[in-house]
Amino acid sequence: LASPDMAAQEETLLRFFDCYLKDVQPNPTDRLCSASKSISYATLGDGQWQTVGKWPPQNVNLKRFYLTPDKGLALGSGTPTAPATLHYRIDFDATTGPANRWATQNGGGDVVYDNRTGQAGKMLSFTSAPLTADADVTGHPVVALKLASDQPDGVVHAYMEDVASDGRVTYLTEGVLRLSRRKISASPPPYWQAGPFQTLARADYAPMPPGRMETVSLVMFPLSARIKTGHRIRVSISGADAGVYQDVVPPCACGFDVGLGGADPSYVDVPFHLIAR
Repeated sequence: LASPDMAAQEETLLRFFDCYLKDVQPNPTDRLCSASKSISYATLGDGQWQTVGKWPPQNVNLKRFYLTPDKGLALGSGTPTAPATLHYRIDFDATTGPANRWATQNGGGDVVYDNRTGQAGKMLSFTSAPLTADADVTGHPVVALKLASDQPDGVVHAYMEDVASDGRVTYLTEGVLRLSRRKISASPPPYWQAGPFQTLARADYAPMPPGRMETVSLVMFPLSARIKTGHRIRVSISGADAGVYQDVVPPCACGFDVGLGGADPSYVDVPFHLIAR
């Protein structure tokens, strides 16, 4: 069960809205109304709450993993391999299931992600070597894909997962981007954002020329998760999430090519912090 429970979470939201949306004098003793800002978060797999004055925390460093064709499909932290292109035919049955982060916001109850091993064959999955020490992933992972679509529009879903030593695959976080909204703005965002800034404005809408390789970047939702020694980090790419997102293009024998390795490789930046023993 979530801690604090839903009632306590809703009470905190109401206090926050009272501070900033009501035309009343805020309670100066309430931390939510204080000029000194902070954020509290719990780390999945650790269970401890922490409070920091800056997000992401200062002890977190970005570690770049390259998407490579080595040993099947791998996440590698070394020099990118020779260039390669991998074709992915979209499986429109790929899904995060009925009890996901989106359903819970619509009265769907608790979030429950089952073992995702069965979804692996429906996506492109790139897996790191086993970790040699416990590590926390805390912040916003950012994915940059060299991608060519055979359709002028579509959706890219990127998932970060934990692969246990027994093979169990656990969902950690995700990011999603419609290809026609891929343009990165040259202007600064109106407030701090992790990764590239896409305005999603009508003026920046642009169909993707079929067959042309471009860099498509997306930011995953923030997380904090403990990855245990011997576990591996997996990044999985798909073009659909059945039962969750409406398909941008009707189900078809369509897909995209992903460029791996070379001088301009596909990669994921992971906010990484090794735990000292």
